[in-house]
Amino acid sequence: SQAVPVGQVWAFRIRSRNGGASTAYSDEIRLVSAAAPGVAQSLTCECRAAETVFTWLPPTDTGGAAVLEYTIDLDSAEEQTVGNTVVEYTWTTVHATAVPCRVKASNAIGEGAWESVTCTVV
Repeated sequence: SQAVPVGQVWAFRIRSRNGGASTAYSDEIRLVSAAAPGVAQSLTCECRAAETVFTWLPPTDTGGAAVLEYTIDLDSAEEQTVGNTVVEYTWTTVHATAVPCRVKASNAIGEGAWESVTCTVV
């Protein structure tokens, strides 16, 4: 099988055939191929006295479809979903030690891979 290039437009028309008779073709439907987004960029995570602050940049590859949301995860136990325009999130939880932090982007096709860092204690 061959991969379908992201962003390629495909046109379809349908008709049915039963024995010797066929229907007319349907109106054309156009679809654009897409994929899950790439990895969010430049993730930083700071563990402060009473909060943990995540910052990141959108993925450079959206997969050909708009990013709909981000999922952030703190210490592989707590996930939050935020809107597609959010690139900074403050989590009001205390972590006195460095813990894993990660973020991933999602679009209509699926979820991208996690971008992970260890929280910097400040």
